[in-house]
Amino acid sequence: MSFINIFGLGEAVTEVAKTLEVAASGITAMFDVVLSPNMSLEQLAGTYSKKIDELILAEMNKKLDYVGGSFNVEYANESAFQVSYELYFQDENKEWVKKEAKSKPQKMSYLKQEAVAELHKKKKVSFEIDPPSAKREEKKEIVPKKESKENEE
Repeated sequence: MSFINIFGLGEAVTEVAKTLEVAASGITAMFDVVLSPNMSLEQLAGTYSKKIDELILAEMNKKLDYVGGSFNVEYANESAFQVSYELYFQDENKEWVKKEAKSKPQKMSYLKQEAVAELHKKKKVSFEIDPPSAKREEKKEIVPKKESKENEE
């Protein structure tokens, strides 16, 4: 008999583990998109736009109000970059809720030379994430507004 079962926590621990597994698979799925070679940073951000909108809408269905966020492309090293997002919500009590995740390193070969040069120089390029539009007239994905942040060295 395990220590957990002595106190009757076995089922609760199993449920928590299942919940964490589902949450982790959702984050992994977020970054599981097909990237094309020679993309600009704007095209890269647009590639993730639909999945980010779906994530925001799912959180809004949990009674959270979307306030804002950013999609980030960060220089990892000479041959890799990473993408991440930070999303900010408020719950019914006006308490802040932050959702964030970061991808595994991606090959620089997915990016155009200009994009690689920009990342190398700035280290991080951020795009503002607007609220998802409930009534999209086109299937075309909306590219978030571009903001640049330069790291001071």
